[in-house]
Amino acid sequence: MINTEDIRQLVREVLRDNLPRAQAQGTPVHGTRSTEIKRQLNTQSRVDLPVNLTNDADLKHLVDEVIALSEDPDLRSAVKDGRLRFRLTPSGGGASSATSTERNSVFRFDTGVLNENQVDQIAKSYGRIVVGKRAVVTPLARDKARVLKIPIEKVKP
Repeated sequence: MINTEDIRQLVREVLRDNLPRAQAQGTPVHGTRSTEIKRQLNTQSRVDLPVNLTNDADLKHLVDEVIALSEDPDLRSAVKDGRLRFRLTPSGGGASSATSTERNSVFRFDTGVLNENQVDQIAKSYGRIVVGKRAVVTPLARDKARVLKIPIEKVKP
C-alpha cells in the first residue's frame, strides 16, 4: 500500500511537471529528468548531456532545459564545476553513430507519474524507457511512446 508521503511526492511531481506548462508556452524539463541526472552524478564523476542544435526549436529546448536544471542548487553547481556538461551531437543528413547510440540509450524512470509530455522530452534523447515498480505510466504517455516508437518496459519485481 502507498503511504501518505508517497502520494504527496507523486502530487508534487505532477504539479511541478504541469503547472509551468500551463503558465507558459515552453516545455521545460522538470522533476524526473533532474532526478535521473542526479542519480548519474552520484555514480559517475562526469555526466554529458547530448544536445542537438539544428533549428530554433532545438535552441529553445536547450535553454528551457538549462533553466530547469539551474533551479536545482545541486545541478547548478554540477554545471558550474564541469561535472555536468552539454555535448553537441553531430547533425546532418542520415543517421550518425552518435544519433544511433543516443537512440539506443535507456532512460530509467523509478518513481512518480510518467506523462505524455515527459515521454516527448525523453524521446528526444533516449531510445527506450524503463519504468520502476513504484512508477505509474499514464495511458496518454503509452500512446505517445507508441507513436514515437519508444518502448516502455516495466521492471520485473
